[in-house]
Amino acid sequence: MRVLVLDFSTQVRESFITTLLPAGFEVIAIKEKKELIPTIAKMPFDIAVLEVVESDKEIIQMIRMLRADPRFANIKIIVHINSPSKQFIIDMIKAGVAGYLIKPFAEKGLLTRFQNILTKANIEMKERRHVRVKPDPKDNIIVTFRSPTTHKVISGKVLDISAGGVAFSLFGAVTDEDLAVRQFVNNFQIQIERVRATTPALIIAKQEKICAVQYYKIQDFDLNIICKYVYDRLSKDIDNAGKPVEAAAPAPDADESAADAPENKDEA
Repeated sequence: MRVLVLDFSTQVRESFITTLLPAGFEVIAIKEKKELIPTIAKMPFDIAVLEVVESDKEIIQMIRMLRADPRFANIKIIVHINSPSKQFIIDMIKAGVAGYLIKPFAEKGLLTRFQNILTKANIEMKERRHVRVKPDPKDNIIVTFRSPTTHKVISGKVLDISAGGVAFSLFGAVTDEDLAVRQFVNNFQIQIERVRATTPALIIAKQEKICAVQYYKIQDFDLNIICKYVYDRLSKDIDNAGKPVEAAAPAPDADESAADAPENKDEA
């Protein structure tokens, strides 16, 4: 499910990105009204969250235009607004707005409020997968960790990455003793340009030189690093009018996977 966010606040845009991406929504955020129509015209969106000031006649007219245009008629519009008047709400209902997020903005509980709006508006929430992107080759994103059994340092080049996990190609020789499916790694490091995300992770797939892991109880700081990179790649896909790469199947739920993780977790 692809979501467009128009908001003038950098903090609000980043909050939507880091909240909705891990929940399986594909998010593109813009800050200028003039970007709205060109962005929507490049690729289909399911939902548009638009910051609106009641006195701003231009954005209100744009909403009406979107609802009237057959090309964009299926986009569900959510208005982000501060204390709307009764008449404004009536006008927006007539225009076909699906729901409201009321200011002041609060990141806590954002996902729940967003999903509640979708439910009340009878917007079908399809099975969502973590949005996976392929790194730009020049980014050279590397993972590094120690084998839980032999303590050998293992590294590899990232093939695709999401807010839920990462697939990578191993460097050098790695035996089945060094690495096996369902092993738990405490300190799995992902080097993204000049920053590093570190998280516990579970090995969920291994075939010859290709491995995949799922993050386990990743901290917000590290998740935000990953989400921002995923978002940057999505934005470049928008600029190129391309389509982001998505996993063929969703990774196992983190809590379910962790239930089978070994109790004795070696430090990496």
